[in-house]
Amino acid sequence: AVRAFAAGPSVAARDEFGRGALARAAAAGRPEVIALLIQRGAEVDSTDRYGITPLMLAADSGNLAAVESLLQAGASVNAADRAGNTALMGAASRDHLEIVQGLLTAGAVITARNVEGWSALDFALSAHAAPCARLLKSRGAPALAHAVSTQDVITSVRHPAAPHADLYAGWPDIAVAATRNSPQLILTALRQGASVNATTPEGLPVLAIAAQSGAVDSIKALLAAQAHDHANAARDSASLIAAVRAARPDAVAALLARGVSPDRASANSAAPLLLAASAGNAAIVEALLAARAQVEVQDESGTTALMLLARADRLDLVQALLAAGAWPGTQDRAGRTALWYAAALGELPILQLLAQHGAKIDGADRMGMTPLAAACLAGKTETVSWLAAHGAQIETRTQSGDTPLLIAAGMGRVQVIEKLLALHADKNARNALGDTALIIASRSGDLAVVRQLLAAGAATNLRDRDRFTAADVAAARSFSAIVAQLQTE
Repeated sequence: AVRAFAAGPSVAARDEFGRGALARAAAAGRPEVIALLIQRGAEVDSTDRYGITPLMLAADSGNLAAVESLLQAGASVNAADRAGNTALMGAASRDHLEIVQGLLTAGAVITARNVEGWSALDFALSAHAAPCARLLKSRGAPALAHAVSTQDVITSVRHPAAPHADLYAGWPDIAVAATRNSPQLILTALRQGASVNATTPEGLPVLAIAAQSGAVDSIKALLAAQAHDHANAARDSASLIAAVRAARPDAVAALLARGVSPDRASANSAAPLLLAASAGNAAIVEALLAARAQVEVQDESGTTALMLLARADRLDLVQALLAAGAWPGTQDRAGRTALWYAAALGELPILQLLAQHGAKIDGADRMGMTPLAAACLAGKTETVSWLAAHGAQIETRTQSGDTPLLIAAGMGRVQVIEKLLALHADKNARNALGDTALIIASRSGDLAVVRQLLAAGAATNLRDRDRFTAADVAAARSFSAIVAQLQTE
């Protein structure tokens, strides 16, 4: 995707959560995109506003290849977020055994604890992740020595013998209790006079805290005590949003089962379905669809869940959204559809499925670039072949007058050029600057493409708007081999 849109936003750009393209690729488990972004300068240990790194997101996603890609790029295996959680803890809590093994091999500290005093083994035990628990125990991982009384538990969480001990400063006891999956702690705090709708100094309601902690039993206890789902609370603290962001499908299911709206969001947050789709979380997407979430909801850029999942190559979830009524013809603010993105990324099965459901093959974006042109830009030859075979026009032009052949020539896409020439693309077509494919290839110093175009009969005497021929632009850049090749024609 980055190669296809090299002129697009910087890899350092971040969304409202402080996450950049690398973080999103890690969360979606896309090792090939991770590698490309790092090559383009993305910071491997960048953190979002919660201190979460791409490695932590990849470990949570369960994609071993993504984790390995980040580690090979030098990601810090022992980096911790604001709550002291590490990638090892995240992988252990989801029973990703191979990732736990890989992180340990890479030097993950098995004795590390978060601000609550929990180790990776504690997370594995809490999640009933037996395989990971066995491995961690065999490597000597420590487990938390649990306190006897409920107040002792709250105190141990509030004042752990670890760094960042002031994380819970100013929190009411019931908010601290909500981070543990224990209805007894909640009930004890309520009997002591705590408000079920108490908030932290940061504006986080108790229900949202339980949701982002995945504390399902605590959620049920809070809802039974009439806790409100604060959709407009500060810091985007709606409980459903908190559960979706924290990738807690059980918490999402518990909230939906108790009647929380699947479309509940806050002023500064995208809809739950968009967040779940962005993370590629199948369990949460499916739960939201089952609860009849609005499938056509869009973010500020016009992006839909269908577009996000098409970009992430999630055929299973694209199918689910289409079955739920998602319309593949919806455009974002750039004028691009889910099919456009599938074509640009060469995701042929998704492209075919979207076309079957009515998406336009030739739907151009606001710059005039069609799916075929986008596939040419990215060098997706198989996609180009399928699109052309199903009616896509090969001579459509962008706003700058570029045809698919001119675009492919500019990127040096030899196989795509071969396919377009076989389809009788105009080898002498010119763009708004008067450039032909041959002039573009000569200016780029691409001898292979120059030879390819000459073999197809491209004219050598055509001039651009500045009256330069292909030989002229090659000579100006000292591409002597290309000049010699052109002079022999």
